[in-house]
Amino acid sequence: MPELPEVETIRRALEQVLPRKQITGIRVYYPRSFSGDPAAIIGKQITSIGRKGKILNIRLNSESYLNVHLKMSGQLLYASSRESAEFPVVVPLEPSSTGLSRMPSRVTRVEIEFADGALLFFNDQRKFGWIRHATVAEGTDAPDVTGPAFTQEYFAEICAGTSRDIKTVLLDQSKIAGVGNVYANDALFTAGIRPDRSADSLTGNEIRRLHRAVIETIQEGIARKGTSATSIYVTPDGSKGSYQLIFRVYSREGQPCHICGSPILRKKKGGRSNFWCPICQH
Repeated sequence: MPELPEVETIRRALEQVLPRKQITGIRVYYPRSFSGDPAAIIGKQITSIGRKGKILNIRLNSESYLNVHLKMSGQLLYASSRESAEFPVVVPLEPSSTGLSRMPSRVTRVEIEFADGALLFFNDQRKFGWIRHATVAEGTDAPDVTGPAFTQEYFAEICAGTSRDIKTVLLDQSKIAGVGNVYANDALFTAGIRPDRSADSLTGNEIRRLHRAVIETIQEGIARKGTSATSIYVTPDGSKGSYQLIFRVYSREGQPCHICGSPILRKKKGGRSNFWCPICQH
């Protein structure tokens, strides 16, 4: 699932090309992927691209929004024209001898066309993602880890108030917006804290280390344009992120720790995997 660095990378890319574009057409190939009346967005102009946690908020000049949640396998791909709507094959779309895939593909669920001929494709192989036309920008109101409200004091407060394991706290979108499994595992390694520690057991020094590690890990993810550990996540031009090249512990089960050389451990909990070093994390 795309996490904050991936969604923010997409937001920044779309912010460069979508504002001031007028919507002239929409094709909904899979009705469950679009909520609202498609005809209601025809003629509307995009004014800005925002984000609340992991949800993109595409603002229209009618004071409404196209809210986009990519869920497990969603993609937003942009093309300046239909003739140029080809992207590197990075998900199993349709057979291609050229290494390129023409849009729309068999996993394209929604296609939006603009007055200048540009197009935005919403692809979703697993069909869990969605676009919703609404009067509000959807998403969590919890502090975003990239924003000023995610202070060390706030983080200490939510940790002190629960005996849940610290990784579960990091993933709770009602408390902290944007952190997902990849970056939570790596931030905990950087801070030297096991993912199964109870949040209220952390010392003041550990709180400080983890708060800093979460912010730095997310910033590094954004700088590297996200994680393309699988072939599903790509940026709007079809290129991959590179954070997977520097994983600290995530997806490194059995491989040596970058610090002490001990094999990285893995344990599944609640449908997600914890990865940690048994020596460096306490």
